[in-house]
Amino acid sequence: MNKHLIWLAGLIAVPAMSGTDPVAECRARHSGDSAAHIACLEGALQGPKPSAAKQPQKVQQQNAPVAEAKPTELGAEQVRAGKRDSDEARPQVLVDIVSVSYGAGGLGTFRMADGQVWRETVATPERARLDSNKKYSARIERGAIGGYRMYVDGERRMIKLERIE
Repeated sequence: MNKHLIWLAGLIAVPAMSGTDPVAECRARHSGDSAAHIACLEGALQGPKPSAAKQPQKVQQQNAPVAEAKPTELGAEQVRAGKRDSDEARPQVLVDIVSVSYGAGGLGTFRMADGQVWRETVATPERARLDSNKKYSARIERGAIGGYRMYVDGERRMIKLERIE
């Protein structure tokens, strides 16, 4: 509840400080793409862009399997029993999805080429699920207000997930 109040207060405070309404701007710029609209809103919550020295670093993962016992890349804090590093930069990781499966509750599980396993936190309706017989490329990034989002190439929606392996 408090997270939502803080989020709403941020949306209200940003137009007052900047003289523009970021919600209206995001809606106008990204009316047909909900994932881009959400990313725009999250960006508006962060305020002005940091200098080039402090911008998040884009990281591309290699396709080699990871053999270490304690993961250290994107989402590793969820594997390490929920420990979060709030001061960390928000990197983006490019991944190849090699296996997709859906449980009885509609939550998808995604196995990546590098051995990572991610699970949806919000159930996907049957009509919007990824094909289990197809391989996908995607981008995973940390959300501005917590959690992780996956943007699958060729799909118009974003998938909220958590890392389980």
